[in-house]
Amino acid sequence: MTRKSIFAAAALAALVAVSGFALWAQEPHASYTPEGAWLVKGTFGPGSPTFLWMDNYTSDSTNQGRTGTILCTLPSATATASGHGVWARIEKNTFAFTAWRIRLDPNSQPIGLAKFWGTVTLPANDSMTGTLNAEFYDLAGNVVNRMLGGTSAGTRIQIQYE
Repeated sequence: MTRKSIFAAAALAALVAVSGFALWAQEPHASYTPEGAWLVKGTFGPGSPTFLWMDNYTSDSTNQGRTGTILCTLPSATATASGHGVWARIEKNTFAFTAWRIRLDPNSQPIGLAKFWGTVTLPANDSMTGTLNAEFYDLAGNVVNRMLGGTSAGTRIQIQYE
């Protein structure tokens, strides 16, 4: 064998070894991210009303698919129209989020804050399920109400054209 043949065989063996390791290290199931617009509904348990809202997840440009911001729209006469927050991947297809809204009195004056947090899991690209918690604060930062153990389910908003 020539020196050139030995080098080519060694390079080929190294390529096969690296490729095999890369295939072994890859996750066997599809990965999804929450990026995009969602129509979501949730409840805090039996007897609780069902809430309907929209979320828009955007990735941080330096950490695509792993962290980002969230804009939440929940119709309400007693809070700002939208909430703002952040999300982060905590495991494959599961993401934690925290979002805040400003609470208002009937005259649209601030009376405190509302914090929402939980997780969303994407079992498929266009659907999510999740957990939901909320705490409501007065202007001094005291908790005035707490709702824990809610659930949510959402569908990614799709483009319609004809």
